[in-house]
Amino acid sequence: MRTILVAAILAAFLPVAGASAASFDPISTAGLGLTRTGLGDAEYARVAALEKTHPRASVGDVIASANRSVTALGSAPKELRGVAGVAGGFRWNKGDSAVSYWYPQGITGSADAVDGGVVDGHRELLVSWYSKNGKGVRVSFVNADKLAKAKYRHVLLVEPKDGGTFGLVKSHAGGIAWYGNYLYVAETHGGLRVFDLRHILRVPKPSEAEGYAFILPQVGQFKTTNAGLVFSYVSVDRTAGPALVTGEYRKGKTGGRIVRWPLDAATGLLRGGGAEAAWSSPATNVQGALTVNGRIGTSSSAGAGNPGVFTTGAPGAAVGRHTWAAGPEDLTYAATSGRVYSVTEHPNARIVFGVKASALGL
Repeated sequence: MRTILVAAILAAFLPVAGASAASFDPISTAGLGLTRTGLGDAEYARVAALEKTHPRASVGDVIASANRSVTALGSAPKELRGVAGVAGGFRWNKGDSAVSYWYPQGITGSADAVDGGVVDGHRELLVSWYSKNGKGVRVSFVNADKLAKAKYRHVLLVEPKDGGTFGLVKSHAGGIAWYGNYLYVAETHGGLRVFDLRHILRVPKPSEAEGYAFILPQVGQFKTTNAGLVFSYVSVDRTAGPALVTGEYRKGKTGGRIVRWPLDAATGLLRGGGAEAAWSSPATNVQGALTVNGRIGTSSSAGAGNPGVFTTGAPGAAVGRHTWAAGPEDLTYAATSGRVYSVTEHPNARIVFGVKASALGL
């Protein structure tokens, strides 16, 4: 009887696998706003000046000139040990996998950008990298038609200046989101940078652009009206709205705010003004978040080599927790395939992978 009693007491305090009493609690959106800056004649005039010497290119042009190849993940990648519902992915080429001064962070794709998920004849994934040695931010354009055999090319993000010149973008680029013609890049303590994918530019002399054959100029920003709000990541929700979802990384602490911002489906731009909804996260160390059909999912890290956690649930309801990749970052949901995609950051353990949303409770 004593053994049975002790077991019952222990069971009452042990966590139940896949569940928690915590929830994504709705919070007030008061004071959470975005102000549009740029995206006007002056910014596009600077881009036009650049185009006099840097011919315009398309997403399809970048994909057609892809110059690096991936390696298939294989059947049991160590980074995904214990992760249920894995549905494809890849490793970067040897140099990008091992490089110590470039770190991948954000992920988005053509399934975010357009209905049907096809841009210029292909399905694409885009991944942002920030540099630790002053080389700016680059974005990998990946031909995602067949992930296991994908090819890709890096494009350098730049800030256009007067006189047809440009400078490097200095940002952590912790999340990216592609909607319509625009690429949104999370600016940790500022809001969201905006780049117009109709104005990818060829570089006649790659030496002027850190060796890159293509650059993508910034055309504006949406700046936070709340100095304390952090933009650690960003994703697109096409299942309702549409909207962008941003959120805060808090090391070792719950309560990071996840905020939903309405998009204008006709223009592809944020509506600006106040947030549409916000929630407090029950997860710590959140590196990415998304909303799908009214449910929320977050990607949390636990240190190099340690499995991450994917937390999911409806607002106000108990959440489920799922084993996730080691070193996880941003998230994107592809409604066209029913998959969640993410990217991991640590050298020699960098992968891009998909997981069935149904396996995560989404």
